[in-house]
Amino acid sequence: MASQTTNDPFASYGRAANANGSAPPIDFVGLAPRIVGALLDKPNKALSTATQLRFGNKGSLSVDLDQGRFYDHELKTGGGMLDLIQREQGCDAGGALAWMEEQGLKDRDHSPSPAFQAQILPIYYDYRDENGAVISRVKRSPDKRFIQLGPDGNGGFHAAKGCMDGVRRVPYRLPELLASDVSRAVFICEGEKDADRLVGLGLIATCNSEGAGKFRRELVPFFKGRRCVVLEDNDPAGAEHARDVAEKLTGMAAVVTILKLPDLPPKGDVSDWLAMGGTVDQLKTLARSALDQPADVISLPVGSQDVLKATPYTWCEPSTIPPRPWVLGRYLLRGVVTAAIAPGGVGKTTFLCGTALSLITGQPLLGKSVWDGPKRVWIWNLEDPLQELQRSIQAAAKRFGLTRQEVEGRLFVDTAMDGTGLCTAVEDETGFRLLAPVYEAITAELIARSIDLLVIDPFVSSHEVDENANTKIDKIAKAWSRVANAANCCIVLVHHTSKAGSGEVTALSARGAKALTDACRSALVLNRMDAEVADKFGFDDQERRRYFSVQDDKHNRAPAENADWYRLESVDLCNGGENGHSDSIGVAIPWTAPDPFDGLTGNHLLRVQMAIDGGEWRENHQSPNWAGRAAAEVLGLDVESRSDKRRLLQMMKTWLSNGALVTVEREDAQRRPRKFIEVGKWQSDNSAPPGFSGADSVERAGAKVCSTTTRHISGGVERSVAGRNSQVEQDTGGAADRCHDNPALGRSPSGMILAPGESEDDPVPGWENIK
Repeated sequence: MASQTTNDPFASYGRAANANGSAPPIDFVGLAPRIVGALLDKPNKALSTATQLRFGNKGSLSVDLDQGRFYDHELKTGGGMLDLIQREQGCDAGGALAWMEEQGLKDRDHSPSPAFQAQILPIYYDYRDENGAVISRVKRSPDKRFIQLGPDGNGGFHAAKGCMDGVRRVPYRLPELLASDVSRAVFICEGEKDADRLVGLGLIATCNSEGAGKFRRELVPFFKGRRCVVLEDNDPAGAEHARDVAEKLTGMAAVVTILKLPDLPPKGDVSDWLAMGGTVDQLKTLARSALDQPADVISLPVGSQDVLKATPYTWCEPSTIPPRPWVLGRYLLRGVVTAAIAPGGVGKTTFLCGTALSLITGQPLLGKSVWDGPKRVWIWNLEDPLQELQRSIQAAAKRFGLTRQEVEGRLFVDTAMDGTGLCTAVEDETGFRLLAPVYEAITAELIARSIDLLVIDPFVSSHEVDENANTKIDKIAKAWSRVANAANCCIVLVHHTSKAGSGEVTALSARGAKALTDACRSALVLNRMDAEVADKFGFDDQERRRYFSVQDDKHNRAPAENADWYRLESVDLCNGGENGHSDSIGVAIPWTAPDPFDGLTGNHLLRVQMAIDGGEWRENHQSPNWAGRAAAEVLGLDVESRSDKRRLLQMMKTWLSNGALVTVEREDAQRRPRKFIEVGKWQSDNSAPPGFSGADSVERAGAKVCSTTTRHISGGVERSVAGRNSQVEQDTGGAADRCHDNPALGRSPSGMILAPGESEDDPVPGWENIK
C-alpha cells in the first residue's frame, strides 16, 4: 500500500510517532489549563469556577477546561485552544504550534503551574512521615481557605468531621528535614507555600499544619540539635506564632532565633519579601546575623526553683500611691522611652517643634496639658541642618506669640549636620557593643541641665547597627530606657515607617526590628488625613495634606484615647529682605472637625421649615429643586461650594432623621413619581431638635477623634466649650424657640436655643449675612 501523506499541522508535533509511523494528535484538552495560564491574564475569580474560567471585568471571555474550548460573548466567536492561541498571538496555525514549542507545551499535564493553580484551582500539601508515606494533607482553596484532610480509610483523604483525630502530626517536608545536614539552618515558616518557595531555592524549610498558633509540642523533637530560624510574618498573629515556636524549641534546638525580614508590607511573609526583590543570598546573610543573636528565650537553670520565691502582696490605700509623672497630656511620661512613628512629609518635625515650645512655655499650645509648669527640652536632630530647625521653631513661636525670654534658656538644640553627631552602638569585626561612655555622658548632661524631654530624630541615625537585628535593637532601646530612668526625663525616639508600608500607620508600621516599638512604653503614630475622610469635609487633595492625626498606638500607661487632629498653618517668616522671597513654614495647630450645626439655633431651623413649607422641594441633592437649596438661601450658604454642600447634606440628613423634615413620594408636574421634602414636626412644637453635637464628626467620617470635651486654644490658654450656657435670644416670630434634646447648642434657663456667644443684640458668629 502506498504511504499516505498528510497536511495535518500536528503530525510532527508533540509525542513520538506510533509504531506505524503516524503521530498521535495533541491533547489540547489536557493542555488547556497550561495554555490559558501562559496566554491570558488572571481570570475573574468572582465569575470563574474550577472548570470554567471567565476573563475580563464582565467575564465576556469564557474558557471551558473540560472541553478545551473558548467563547467570546461580546464578539460572538469561539473555538478550540489552537484557535485561541492564533487569536491572542495574531498568527496562523504554524505560528501557534511554534508558540507552544517555545512555552514547552508538548504533552498533557494535569498539574498546572503553581501561579495558575493558586488563581483558580485548589492546591494540596502532603504531610509525610519518616518513610515518605503521606499521613495527612492540607487543601488550599482558591479563596485561601486551608482545610485539613485526614485518612478516609480507603487509601484516600477527606475533610469529614473528626478526620484528624488520632492522626500523627509531623513537620512539613519531614523526609527532607531528616535527610539534611544538622549543621544547616532550618527555616521555619508559617505556611506550606513559603516552605515550598524556600526549598525551591535550595534551603531547608518546614512549617506546621493548621496555621499560626498551632505549633504542637510533639513537633519539637524533630528539631533536636538544629539551627532554627523562625520567619516572622508581619502581623500580630505572625509575631505571636514566631514567639510561640521559639519558646517551644528553646532547649531542644541547638540555636533558635526569630527573623523579621526588612520592609515587609502589612501581613507580608517571606514569599512577599522575595517577590519585592529579596534574594536567597540576602536571606542567608540575614539568617546568619540572626543566628549569631539567638532569640531572647531561655530556660531556667537547674536549681533555680530554690532561688525564686513568690512575694506576698501588701495592701495599701489607693490614695497613697503616687500618680504617674506625666509631662505632656497622656503622651509623655518621665522615666520611659516613647517612639514617634511617621512617614516622611506628614508634619513630624513641625509637631515636635510645637511640642517643645508647649513644654518650655508651660502652655497647651497643641491642646495637651503641660503638667507642673514650664519644662526644659533638648532636641538632637541627626538629619537636618540647624537653619531648618530654626525655621520651624521660629515659625511656631511667631504663630503662638512667644518671646525670646520664654524660649532661651529652656530649649537646647544640636544637629549632626552642624557637627554634633551621635553614635550609641556599633557593630564591626569585633562584634556588637553598646558605647557605654556615650550613654553616661548623655545622662550626666540631662541631669546637669535638668532636661525634661530629649528628642532623638531619627533613631536610625543614632547608631551603626543593622536596624533589622531584633536582639541588638532591643539592647539599644533598653539602654535609652535606663538613661530616661536615671535622668528622670522623657525620651522620644523618632522613627520612620517601612517603605513597603501603606495605609494607616500603626506601631507595626515602623521600619526595621520590631524590638524598638516593643521596648517603648508608648508609640505615637502620625497619619495624614486620607482622601475618604477629606471628602466628608469637602477638602481637595491639596487641602487634606495639611491635616494629620496623632495617637498613642500602645497606651501601656494610660487609657486608650482617640486621635488628636492638627492642621498645618502657613506662617510667613518675613525673611525675604529686598527681594521679598520669604519662607512660608507650616506650623501644627490643634484642629477640631467642624460641626455642621455650629452657629445654628432653633430659629434657623424654623426659618428653613418656613422656606420649604408649601414648595415643591425634592429629596435628590442633584435636582435644581433640592430642598437643601432652600436651606442654603436661608442660611447664606453656597450650594456650589463643595464644603457648604457637604454641610447642607449633613443638615438635611439630620433633620430627616429627627422628624423636623419628612420625605413623601408623589407625582411631579410630568406625572412621574418623585420624592419630595416637606415639613414634619415644626420647631415650635418643642419636639424636633435642630441638630446634634458634631465634635465627633471626624469619627463619623471614618477617622478616630476625641468625641468628649473639645479643646480650643485662644491666646495660649486652654479652654473647654463643652456644656457652656448661652444667653437668651427672643424669637422674632414670637414662637417659643426651644430644643430640649440638642447638646450641641447652649440653652437659656427658659429652654431657648442659642449658639455659644449669641445674645439678643449680637449676630451669630459666621452668620452675619442672614437677614
